[in-house]
Amino acid sequence: MSKENTMIRTLAILLLAMTPTAALAQRLPPLRPEPLRDPAPAPAPEAAPEPPTTPAPATPAPPAPDGTGGAPGDLGAASPAGERPPGDEREPGGEDTEPARSALFDYPAPDGGPSRAASAGEPSASQPTQPAQGLLFAPTARMLEAGAISASGAIDTVGGAQLELKVGLGGVAEFGIGSTDHIRARDCATCDARIVRLVPMARFVMGLPEHRLFPHQPALAIGFQKSFTRKHDARSSRYAMLYLVASKRLGSTNLHGGALIWDGVIQRDDDSEVNLHDEPLAKRIRPTAGFEVLARKRSHVIVDLTWNPELQIARELANTDSLRLRPMLSWGVRYAAARRVALEAGVRVPDIGDANLLDAQIFAQLRVASRAITTALEGLQGS
Repeated sequence: MSKENTMIRTLAILLLAMTPTAALAQRLPPLRPEPLRDPAPAPAPEAAPEPPTTPAPATPAPPAPDGTGGAPGDLGAASPAGERPPGDEREPGGEDTEPARSALFDYPAPDGGPSRAASAGEPSASQPTQPAQGLLFAPTARMLEAGAISASGAIDTVGGAQLELKVGLGGVAEFGIGSTDHIRARDCATCDARIVRLVPMARFVMGLPEHRLFPHQPALAIGFQKSFTRKHDARSSRYAMLYLVASKRLGSTNLHGGALIWDGVIQRDDDSEVNLHDEPLAKRIRPTAGFEVLARKRSHVIVDLTWNPELQIARELANTDSLRLRPMLSWGVRYAAARRVALEAGVRVPDIGDANLLDAQIFAQLRVASRAITTALEGLQGS
């Protein structure tokens, strides 16, 4: 009986103890278990530095049948890693690439090098295509690249014609030969001027491209142009011009400016002659200027000013002939029809001081260039 009484008393005590706990549990809000969190990862132990290893010596390739020391089919011994044999012009990526060259009618890039945009055939905002060299008729400091040849021909509405063939020498000089119709003659001060047609001439120019000496340096050139003896009006005449010009590219605009010094001589059949260099220098030196604006893709708007000699012929032997310089203004458009072909057209006023629009001429000009000489020489060097 004692064991049963003891068990009953124990159960009663447990019931009494659990009753207030259950009531309190009903009053409290249910507990929400928190999600389990992953413990922070322990820091990885630092790896021990690996001992330096000595590369194994390269095993030389067996000699080629031609005795060059490389593998069969190689042109020479294998080059060490990261080095290229002399004459290898491939890019570090391993692809064979031809050095970028500018189109023959393109100006150099601002750093003096070739225009990659021009070599790709498409203009870009930073390197717009410049489809031709220089202005319409005024001299500039732009020159052809080394070995390039350029030919041009122009005609106008009064039957004049102008031809020129020039070649680039080393990228710093040009030599050209051709004819011009810019020389005019008058029988009297009030008579209409006429063209002295096809005056043969030669020209040599040398200079420096932009940024060659210092940053923002304009292109500079000094040129000399001289005509051969031309017989007309029972006389013989010759002319020469020395000029110094600068050219600067500002975005899509090219500015040109400089000075001309003219000289000339008229010789009669009786050996009497008139020389322009007998005049004061102020009457022989004149300014020249012009600009080109890239108006649209492949198209330029051009304006230039230059000076040319004009002869005043004395029909009576008692009177003397005279030479004077006349300003010529030209404006027009140049269109790059192809990478090496440019078409030009515009208006030319031979004497703007006369203000006679009937003397104005509409002209058309074609410029074609070629790299045939350079390509041929490169082929001979590569063979």
